[in-house]
Amino acid sequence: MGDPEISCLVVGLNPAWQKTLRFERFDYGEVNRAVSCNAMASGKGINVVRALNQLGVTPTIAQFAGGSTGRMIVDELDTLGWRHLTVFSDSPTRTCTTVLSDSDASMTELIEPSPTISESEVRHLREKIRTLLSHVSTMVISGTVPDGIPDTFTADLIRQVRSHSWVVLDACQDVLPVLAAGPHLLKVNRAELAILTDRDDVVSGARWILDHYPVGAVGVTDGAQDALLVLCDQAFFYKIPKLSDVLNPLGAGDSATAALAVGLASASSKAKSNPACMISGGNFADIANSAFRRALAVASASCLTEQPAVFSLDTMAEIESKIQVEQRRLSL
Repeated sequence: MGDPEISCLVVGLNPAWQKTLRFERFDYGEVNRAVSCNAMASGKGINVVRALNQLGVTPTIAQFAGGSTGRMIVDELDTLGWRHLTVFSDSPTRTCTTVLSDSDASMTELIEPSPTISESEVRHLREKIRTLLSHVSTMVISGTVPDGIPDTFTADLIRQVRSHSWVVLDACQDVLPVLAAGPHLLKVNRAELAILTDRDDVVSGARWILDHYPVGAVGVTDGAQDALLVLCDQAFFYKIPKLSDVLNPLGAGDSATAALAVGLASASSKAKSNPACMISGGNFADIANSAFRRALAVASASCLTEQPAVFSLDTMAEIESKIQVEQRRLSL
């Protein structure tokens, strides 16, 4: 599914120890007894890594970890054999709790405050990442940024790699300086795009990003609703097949981000060309469309399992074959 030679760096600075509690029925304000409980390393960056491994790519994640929760995360990554650049912080890593209610198929997410990272810890991780950058062909920047991380941290990374490495950004908090550095593709959901651009119309919001920042494309998801990919002069509209037996939508967006990175990097590897040449060469729209369609299928397949960012490749392929795509030209 992926190319084992792809060197992928996931910048996921704000991991979490994830607990998932499942209830037959969850009643707010009442005593609720779970029928199952799972705990695992998570956060958007780690979820991207989990999905990438299932797609045949062996990534490296750069992150901070602290306290007993941070140690549990690192121990799990080591047990799984996942590569990581971890700087241990004096601030404990947060715990996030997902509440699933079978009776109404609802999900409630409880997120603890993010840790505060010190200047020396930031400097240490920056130095660790710098040793890898010349070997990176794909970079994914995913999730929120803990307190103490300067706005320039991820922006500087993008500027150092964007000429030879695809950069996929999946974040909406304090991202304007990051967008100015020129990620090739921004993935957000519809609500995040509205907040980011102060525009309710999805096409208008995506075009605003493209008009003001050196971004190649904007992919917009909306849960089970239609999705959208916008480039400078055209847009792709995706009708996603309705799912039954949804178990847990957590991690679906992260799975989509992973598939986007794989799709872009695989196309570049096959063409033996860098992102700048592929974008200027005129076939970027076809590459991005193919990658985004696969990403939506992966996201849907992830919703059908209880663990975040875990999916069946067969289910993914079946869903992908049913996604309908409409291409429209946009006036400049």
